[in-house]
Amino acid sequence: MSHSDALQISLLHGWLYDPSETELSGAIGRLSYNQLQDWLIQNCSGPPETLARCALVQDFLTESAGQLTRQGIARLTEHMRENQLAVFFRNNHFAVLTKEGGVRKDCFYVCKSVQSKRTPFHFITSFYTSW
Repeated sequence: MSHSDALQISLLHGWLYDPSETELSGAIGRLSYNQLQDWLIQNCSGPPETLARCALVQDFLTESAGQLTRQGIARLTEHMRENQLAVFFRNNHFAVLTKEGGVRKDCFYVCKSVQSKRTPFHFITSFYTSW
């Protein structure tokens, strides 16, 4: 049993493509963000079929450079309970994520820590599920 299972804390991310986009789904498959970057470097000077896939993958990576997509937010909204705490992975960093219900329905808050030379700095950012 992992620590996150024992503590009942989910490890989540918001970088997902829309599975209904079958061409993009086929181009990305089950590759991670870093694996896609590596694949682009190694394969984007090949035959036209590969170049078409490269363009599709590159467009998706450009549109989702912040590693948070509409599909990712939709899935977070579906799966997180109000006031649930989770570990959120984005842009190679871990943060604490919580979802508020109530007045600001489906608002997510991310608490981040930044270590400076003098003291750690904590700040909270928010994002909403409606675009």
